[in-house]
Amino acid sequence: MKTSMANPDASFSSGDKCFLFSRLPFWELRDHLPLEIWPGVHFVQTPKHALKQSSLPDAPKEEHMAWSGWVYPGYGLPGINVWDICIKIDHEAKIPAESKNLWFWMAVAALFIVKPLFISVSGAFTYGDRKTGFLGKNTERLDYRSNICLEGQRKPFQGQEVLSFKIEDFNLAKHIFPSLIRIINSQKTSPRELHNLSTFLQAAFWERLNYSSSIFSKLFPFIDSFTGNPPSNHSKKISERAGNFLSETRLWNSKGVLAKEAIKSRTQFIWEIHRYPELHGHFKEPFSMTSDQSREPQLYAHFDKDLFDLFEISRLLLLKMLLLDDTDLHAYSQIPIPKMALAPNDERAKILNKERDLSAQSFFARSFKCPTGLSSNFDLLPKPELQN
Repeated sequence: MKTSMANPDASFSSGDKCFLFSRLPFWELRDHLPLEIWPGVHFVQTPKHALKQSSLPDAPKEEHMAWSGWVYPGYGLPGINVWDICIKIDHEAKIPAESKNLWFWMAVAALFIVKPLFISVSGAFTYGDRKTGFLGKNTERLDYRSNICLEGQRKPFQGQEVLSFKIEDFNLAKHIFPSLIRIINSQKTSPRELHNLSTFLQAAFWERLNYSSSIFSKLFPFIDSFTGNPPSNHSKKISERAGNFLSETRLWNSKGVLAKEAIKSRTQFIWEIHRYPELHGHFKEPFSMTSDQSREPQLYAHFDKDLFDLFEISRLLLLKMLLLDDTDLHAYSQIPIPKMALAPNDERAKILNKERDLSAQSFFARSFKCPTGLSSNFDLLPKPELQN
């Protein structure tokens, strides 16, 4: 390990796929590198020498800078430092070449689902050699970053824990990684799990969502899908199912647990305030300011609080699904998927909706233990002035 860290070139071979970050909070894990999350998929020190000599040895400096600036925007500019951590997928790994980007995203997803810190992805390249240039011929620009993150609600270095991934976070991410791979390879057998995962990642990474309202519009369909797409009484059924499923989830500071009623009431409150009951995925505009502020709570001031709580509920639902034992996961996968070709008032649709609703109700009525590693970053309590 020491040789690898002292000479990053020794960690790479021609044909390896390297994914670069402009931010990945791994400060507390540097001494543990390299870390393997899957056979052939490692978190390692960034090969900065590859960016320095990206093209032919005798190529002009401008050419090296151009190639490096493509996979790492801002490379060479004053104040821009290359992040020390990257993901390497070995060229000999038993992963199809066309799937390596997806394996990379599942590694990022595993970390983010465990602890939603701010992550920014810059680019990727296939490692070359000194004769032809380390960036090789296959370079990609991957301009993605977290749409929502823990740093938005917690201030680091001010009496709280450093917002960094810890070894226990990585170990849990490694534990759920095989489940993520299974889901993305099981579209026919696990359509609901796949939809849940992809919708969550759209909200978190895959779509550039610049507004809170855009994230709301992804999280509502996620929770609707996760809880079995109830055909009626959405806010009541969704909140009850989410509350029961996440009941007794530990708080991040080990000072208590989330009660079923707290999760239920918070989910229902956010659902009814920010989402039109007749339109899936839509949200209500925040209440406008009024001259009589004593009569109407100013919900706009709590817009971000509601968003972060809804996101945390979504994250906990997904993480707990990934931690279910085989029996419970199989039962969950048996909840039917809505038939898209049928009109809502079609008799066949009514029968199928009822069957799906009963199946979902039966599953979520079970008692679920809080698995090791599952903890909430927030207490999900509303602002004091909204509790009455």
